[in-house]
Amino acid sequence: MSNQGPGSKKIVIVDDDSLLQVFLSAIVSKLGHHSIAAMDATMAFSAIQKERPDLVILDMMMPGGGGAKVFERMRMNSHTVNIPIIVYSGKRQDEVISVFCAFSEMSALTNIRILQKPLSPGKLMGEIEHVLNCGVAGAVPPDIELEEAPVAEERQWFVSRNDVNDGNLYTTSEVRGFEEYPNLWVFKAGLADWVTPCMLPEFS
Repeated sequence: MSNQGPGSKKIVIVDDDSLLQVFLSAIVSKLGHHSIAAMDATMAFSAIQKERPDLVILDMMMPGGGGAKVFERMRMNSHTVNIPIIVYSGKRQDEVISVFCAFSEMSALTNIRILQKPLSPGKLMGEIEHVLNCGVAGAVPPDIELEEAPVAEERQWFVSRNDVNDGNLYTTSEVRGFEEYPNLWVFKAGLADWVTPCMLPEFS
């Protein structure tokens, strides 16, 4: 998903979950940046070498060696060693560090920020902007919001109509306005699977 304007950054998104790829790409686009998708560790390092991105968003569990293999290859290559990484994974921070230490020395665990799934779109946007503008050091306030993209907090629903997901994010009000409501299917980060609106308190 491309959004290349003044100040736009390149971000490689590494995740084998196609729905999360769409979700993260939409967030990156809302921030005005350009995303490059990679579905496994092999594709990821190839894209990172070619694109030399400003940031890598990295899942841990996926084919081709997983996030740890991507991390190891990035830190062993002089062209990619300093690229910041956001690990966005279901694993806890201590679990991620333990896996990485099996591949590299503790001294290699720099320029990396570890986030545990799920996070709200607004929190992810804040984390991404923080790393791009300030680096990985320091904590992002838990209530951080971006004034330039207030709509992003509400555009959180993927919608499947007639078994087709168009890849766009919709607000709760927009979902209620669809002709198929409440029989369509919706999904957002944090849900285990697609559900109908009647199953969720947001739509009651």
